[in-house]
Amino acid sequence: MKKAILYILTMFLIGCNPNKQLLEQNVKHYRADGGAYLLYDMQKDKITDKQVVNFNLQQEYQPDFAKIGINEQISTEQLLRKYVEKIRNDADVRYFLRQNVLSGEAKKVNMQDVEISGLTATTPKNQTEEVMTTFLGHFVMGDKIYALLVVLDNPQPLKETYGFRSAGWNVVNIARDLITALTSKKY
Repeated sequence: MKKAILYILTMFLIGCNPNKQLLEQNVKHYRADGGAYLLYDMQKDKITDKQVVNFNLQQEYQPDFAKIGINEQISTEQLLRKYVEKIRNDADVRYFLRQNVLSGEAKKVNMQDVEISGLTATTPKNQTEEVMTTFLGHFVMGDKIYALLVVLDNPQPLKETYGFRSAGWNVVNIARDLITALTSKKY
């Protein structure tokens, strides 16, 4: 108990966000060049949290989310806002995204007791062997709905990912960790 209080007090005094620490640990774990996440409160209609590690949120890239009608050169904030607009207005897209988490490429993010929907993209970066991996989704927490975007910049293949570096092997794990952290406290 004393350690927990000391940890909370230390975080308060130095102003460190535990979700940023989680992101930093994962960027290091996947030996990525950087990473970011954005959390969007759909009731308040605004981004309520964003954290970055060696990453420019205004950097544009072209994730392949053509399955939901998004496939253009875009910044992370624009991508998240377009996603929110899509899920607000299209029940078919919402159904597809939920099914993708239940049994598709984003199934590693699925959790019991939290309804999560979303999809992944692995995007080549600047005509090189480097990639950007992305999870774009939303989850229901009580009567609130949050949209979440998580990006890793050039994650490396690891033994635990069987040499893969695609989104289904790395960024979905970070999304799951963030959703677990967010749903375990009042946000």
